[in-house]
Amino acid sequence: VALENGQSAVCTITNTFSPSFGSCSPSMYLAQNVPTQLFRFETSDNPFDVNPIGPASNNQYNGIAMNPIDNYIYGFEINTTPPRLARVGSDGGVQVLGEIAGFPNATVTGEFSPNGTLYSATAGRLYTVNVTNRTATSVPLTGAATHGPDLAWYNGLLYSVTGTGQLVTIDPATGFVDTVGETGLTQNSFGGMFGASNGIFGSNNVGGFYRFNVETGRGTLISDLQGSGQNDGAKCATTPLTFPADVTIAKDDGSETYTAGGEVVYTIVVSNDGPFGVAGTLVSDPLPDGITDAEWTCGSPTGGGFCSVPSGTGAITDVPVDLPVDGDVGSSVTFTLTMTVPADFEGDLVNTATVTNPSDVPDPDPNNNESTDTNTVPVIRKIKELVGESGELAGVAEPGETLTYEITLINPYDSAR
Repeated sequence: VALENGQSAVCTITNTFSPSFGSCSPSMYLAQNVPTQLFRFETSDNPFDVNPIGPASNNQYNGIAMNPIDNYIYGFEINTTPPRLARVGSDGGVQVLGEIAGFPNATVTGEFSPNGTLYSATAGRLYTVNVTNRTATSVPLTGAATHGPDLAWYNGLLYSVTGTGQLVTIDPATGFVDTVGETGLTQNSFGGMFGASNGIFGSNNVGGFYRFNVETGRGTLISDLQGSGQNDGAKCATTPLTFPADVTIAKDDGSETYTAGGEVVYTIVVSNDGPFGVAGTLVSDPLPDGITDAEWTCGSPTGGGFCSVPSGTGAITDVPVDLPVDGDVGSSVTFTLTMTVPADFEGDLVNTATVTNPSDVPDPDPNNNESTDTNTVPVIRKIKELVGESGELAGVAEPGETLTYEITLINPYDSAR
């Protein structure tokens, strides 16, 4: 601006860069395809949907992660050598920030820790990236020394699913890779991983959204989801993910009475009516007072239901089961509980089974989480026979006829009561 003597001017500088996402929320995002498009998950219904945010970008980026400090998504350009750090706003707009000193080529994994440190694992090393000054340091990966196509943060560790179906952890301080266990899934390409304050989740490239057991590695289908390619996931790792599941329980032994000294066999069906799957819902069935001899099995799954413990003796106590939901199709498992009733047992035989979701899985209808079966003591039957002169059961008595009655008392127990 050229100003003559005594003149002045006011300049207004407008920042046209995309706004941030505003706050650390449970929202999940997916970057996929070439050119790269940012999508937001819609999780109110099963199956999940993903909706585009803004137009596709001219910049091809991957390894996206949500920074909980400034509430922007960051990623790595994948069509430049060396890769450059990119920042994505809430409208899908991309700002290329520049090269990262000490960072390798061809990386596609990324995740932020709660303190705003960006991590990426590639080429046998774990990289720590400072997004403010765009510098990176690294440590070699050791231990199992393999990881999948994306990372997720939970409880101080980075998680990933390998191409062989293993859930693994990476210690961010040492680079040590440890195997948690088998996911139990035949399709193991999880390009979108999501860390939450209550666990680890992932979207499968061939379809489906899963929750992983951080103790065993097993994956449970939470919702159906379309497949995607060239993808990566981002979410603020300090917020929880909660999806409701209406679990139900029904038990029956097929009888209204019992015999002291005998066995009672209950069938207990535990089901999930949705709308979403649940991992680790707990089943319990305490034994009635006075009964100690019992054994049980868990099996007969439908819809992908899974029994964490296949059998046991005594009461059923907080046995976890996984009950996925695929679209509108639920799942179930069946317990068979066999109890021996003592010969001196008296009164009604009352047995109650319950199912309880984990604290982070809401149940829309808790009224169907308990089922009670009651068996009563059989009534001693009196058989009254009218016996005629021939010794056979007589028909209608005639006036003046002498009748003889024989009364038989039947005790259904092994010993006198």
